Amino acid sequence: MSLDDFQHWLDHTALSETIKTVAWIIPIVQSVHILAISVVVASILLMNLRIVGLLGNVESAKIFERYLPRFWISLCILLLSGSLLIIGEPQRTIHNPVFYSKMILLLISIGTVLLLNRQAGSSRAAGQGRSSLAVRVLAWASFTFWIAIIFCGRWIAYAYNDSV
Repeated sequence: MSLDDFQHWLDHTALSETIKTVAWIIPIVQSVHILAISVVVASILLMNLRIVGLLGNVESAKIFERYLPRFWISLCILLLSGSLLIIGEPQRTIHNPVFYSKMILLLISIGTVLLLNRQAGSSRAAGQGRSSLAVRVLAWASFTFWIAIIFCGRWIAYAYNDSV
C-alpha cells in the first residue's frame, strides 16, 4: 500500500468523515492538543532548568518525580489528539515533510527525556549536586527540540500542498 493509497483510505473512513463534518471537533481537538503541548513544555522546562542549575537546590530526581508523570500523561494526550487531527485531515500530513520532521524531533526529544531522567536518578544515587557539562548541554538541547516541535506543528499548516 502506497502513501497515496493509505491517505485515500484514511480520508474515507467513517471517523475521518465525522471529524470533517462535525464543525466543533477540529477546534476542540486542536485546543486540547495545544493545552497538552503546554503541559509537556512546562514540565520539560522545569526539569531541564533544574538540571542546568537554574531552579534552586531541589534535587533533580525530585523534580523528575513531580513532573515526569505530567509529561507522560500529556504526551499520551498529544498522541491521541494528533492522531485525530491526522485522521481528520490526512492530506495535510501524509505527504508533508514538515510532519515527518516533527515526528523525528519527537522521537529524539522523548529519548533525551529518558536519558535525562536516568541521569537525574544516577546523580541522586551518587550524591552529586550538580550535573555534568554534557548533561546540562543535553538539557538545553532537549528544550530546543521541544520548541522546534512546536514550530513544526504550526508550520505543517503552512507547508501543506493540496495539489498532492
